[in-house]
This record gives sequence, structure tokens and C-alpha cells, in this order.
Amino acid sequence: KGMLDTSQKLIDGINAVPGLAVQGKPCATVFGFSSDTLNCWELGDAMEARGWKLDRLNKPAGLHIMVTPAHARIVERFLADLRECAASLTKGEPAPEGSAAMYGMLGAVSDTPEVDAFIKDFLDGLYEV
Repeated sequence: KGMLDTSQKLIDGINAVPGLAVQGKPCATVFGFSSDTLNCWELGDAMEARGWKLDRLNKPAGLHIMVTPAHARIVERFLADLRECAASLTKGEPAPEGSAAMYGMLGAVSDTPEVDAFIKDFLDGLYEV
């Protein structure tokens, strides 16, 4: 019981959303998911507009979750928002502005010192006091 049950509920719920699939066969509380039909970074932006923070993955594009005990009480609300956001994007509705464009650009360029510098500058900006 506990976090592993919560993780399994989230995994099952994400896999039930049309177009989404959990990557691999997670056996613990950290896992990612992606899509062959949706822009996951736009999905992350849409979820963020509803108050959820999902970390972005690259190559392949995706999102990931680190499950904590606090997630047990919000599973159904999270999955409902995820279904609604995915359905909205599937209908072609625009995602809220966010970091999708930046992740798309970074995924399209090869690894270079310029990319490393850009990422470091971006992160510095996030944590600037």
C-alpha cells in the first residue's frame, strides 16, 4: 500500500488517456510518459496552467512524475485534468504559453557548448532571487 499503490493508479490512469503511454515498466515511484500523437511539452504547459508541475523529458519528448505521499489524495483530480488537457490538444485547441517552444528548440539542435550555456542561463534565471 501507500506510494506504490498511488504510483500504480497514476500509471494505469495515464495509460488510459488516449494518446498517452507510460514509458517502460516502472516498478517504483518515478516514471515518465510520452505520446506519439500529442506534443507532450504543450501538454505539460496545459497542465501547468491548471496548477500541476510536470518535469519535461527529451529524446523522446515526454513528461515525468516523482510520486510522494501527498499524491494519494489528488490522483483522481490530476487524472481528470490530464484527460481534459489531452482532449483539448487532440481537438487542436492551443496550449497555454509556456516552455514547449524552448524544449522543442533544444530537442532540434545537436548537443553543443551553446546549448549547455543556454540551459545554464535559463536555470539561473529561474532561481534568481
